[in-house]
Amino acid sequence: MATLDPTQGWLVTPAAAPRVIAPAYDSLSPGERARTADANPDSFLNVTRSPEDQVPGREIDHDTLLRTARATLERLLREGAFRPQPRPGYRILRMRLGEHVQTGVVGTVPVGEIGSVVRLHEETRADKEDDLVRHLEVVGVSSSPVGLVHRGPSPVADIVEGVTAGAPELVATSDDGLEQRVWTVDDPDDVAAVRGSFASVPALYLTDGHHRAAAAVRHARSHGSATDGPGSRLLVVAFPAGELRLEPYHRAVRGVGRDRAGEVLAAIRERFEVEPVPEGAAPTPPSETGDFALHLDGRWFTVRTSPDAEAVDPVAALAATVLQERILGPVLGIADARSDDRLEFVPGPRGLAELVRRAGADGAAFALPPTRVSELMAVADAGAVMPPKSTWFEPKVRSGMFLHPVTAGWDGHGLVG
Repeated sequence: MATLDPTQGWLVTPAAAPRVIAPAYDSLSPGERARTADANPDSFLNVTRSPEDQVPGREIDHDTLLRTARATLERLLREGAFRPQPRPGYRILRMRLGEHVQTGVVGTVPVGEIGSVVRLHEETRADKEDDLVRHLEVVGVSSSPVGLVHRGPSPVADIVEGVTAGAPELVATSDDGLEQRVWTVDDPDDVAAVRGSFASVPALYLTDGHHRAAAAVRHARSHGSATDGPGSRLLVVAFPAGELRLEPYHRAVRGVGRDRAGEVLAAIRERFEVEPVPEGAAPTPPSETGDFALHLDGRWFTVRTSPDAEAVDPVAALAATVLQERILGPVLGIADARSDDRLEFVPGPRGLAELVRRAGADGAAFALPPTRVSELMAVADAGAVMPPKSTWFEPKVRSGMFLHPVTAGWDGHGLVG
């Protein structure tokens, strides 16, 4: 059963929130992140910047980045940009983007439950884990809750309803229209009720933040704090499955060659049913598992894959798997989707026009349906791994709102030492 513990750290103040809370990290390119951080010294991107977030000609080595990140965080704390949480508790986070609303509980999970009770569905890269472990060691604070989802409605819906009926401690609206509201649950009886209610949840599923979770496990083990101490728990936010919104993650393949378009289309037709979209029209967004849309040689096509309804392998049934194993590999020669530089993953919110632009005039663009939460859970329950870039959750939890200490140099009331 799941363990969702309370936390005690900091919450950004309403006055500082507009300049401190960072844009969604993965929604920006490395260059965009670097330019955004440079333009706003208080942006939390100055704390979370990685070695890849560089401006050509102005590269900064990793050690300097980490020292600067720590110094920026210390300055923000000294200047009162964050308010300490006086006693352990949970935060209620409500995110609204347009008509979509989702409400989650912010707390911590023991790192020892990651991979078992907290189930995973992605592989991680060792080099990226290395960077994040060093960040935890030097900066000493986790700032972006890892996203989790659970089956069924919220086990603490009654507490959430009562708390959110009152005025929030924080209301922050970002440039992209995301509104975030935060309430605190720190009455001892309510804290015990929240913890006890989540103990009835059989499993939590990681949605966003596999590298951060893996780095937290490594950091805790290397410092002997896998079961106790400030680094023994991972900052998370747990949402009910029915409230999450998944967007598609598309594929753009560059350099297919316009002279090969007919050959490629014929090879795809040998494998699937292909229907041209009327000239000048955009395709209907794919919504059925396995089906997708293809843009090739200036025109859109609908590709119907007729997935096997009796398939027992949850990974094989995914549209991303079908595309990789039956088209990208055998037809376009992309054997490794993680390393082939001809292939680019494009988040659905970027739009089909951007997808086509990324593919280029001589490329192929594949618009996939969004992965369903039930598919993600099935893969995780099977202990399997999804293809790279199979899920895109929108809206994304932002950095610079919550701070959770992971090293001994911090406590819930400010900087120590």
